[in-house]
Amino acid sequence: MCWYRLALPILFILSALTPGLARGETLTIGVEDEPYYPIYQPEGDNYTGAGPEILNTFAKAAGHTIVYQRYPVSRLYRSLITGEVDYKFPDNQKWAQETKAGVTVVYSDPIITYIDGSNMIPARQRDDLVNLHILGLPLGFTPWEYKDLIAQKKVSVAENPSFDGLIQQALAGRIDAIYASVSVVAYHVKQLHLPGALVFNAHLPYTKDSYRLSSIKHPEVIAQFNKWLSENAGTVAEIKTRYGAEDGF
Repeated sequence: MCWYRLALPILFILSALTPGLARGETLTIGVEDEPYYPIYQPEGDNYTGAGPEILNTFAKAAGHTIVYQRYPVSRLYRSLITGEVDYKFPDNQKWAQETKAGVTVVYSDPIITYIDGSNMIPARQRDDLVNLHILGLPLGFTPWEYKDLIAQKKVSVAENPSFDGLIQQALAGRIDAIYASVSVVAYHVKQLHLPGALVFNAHLPYTKDSYRLSSIKHPEVIAQFNKWLSENAGTVAEIKTRYGAEDGF
């Protein structure tokens, strides 16, 4: 028998076992059932925004099919850890560390950079903590950089389920700042035809990091996704620019 006839099945087996070469899989991704546009938002049966478009573009190139399963934020990590979903987006190594204790979670390379910080009227862009008393938050949002100040009752919190509502509160002076994603606030301000009405205050505590894709079961697909991100950086940048996913900072 010719050597190449023996080599072909061996190469096929090796390719199937090699991380980064997975194809034709169904990727069940757990996502938040809350709008956070332009990063992501539920839209009928679809899931839209810069994050989903990047993931969908990767899946199409790799021959995968994505199924998005939407959960309340409080249930999403449990769904990943129990195996109800195979992936989570967005995720980050620093989030929910106690919940993920004892579990090996694999994270993708950065997909979208974010800044969670204080968004204020331009006249207050250089305010410091002395001038900050009431912090507006999207419902359920955790302002990690302010947890101690809130516990010490030096800063109070006003939650609102609507970004538009938060913006109106900030413009009316009922809250001092909105603590949320700078790009998300910038998007909603533009949608209200008030570009520049709120700006990021870099003099107050903030977090700068990135949204990533995570998985417990499938490190080989995370590796494949990382390779695709590296090889398609221009495509990823175009998607982020088109959505304004990193605007405002």
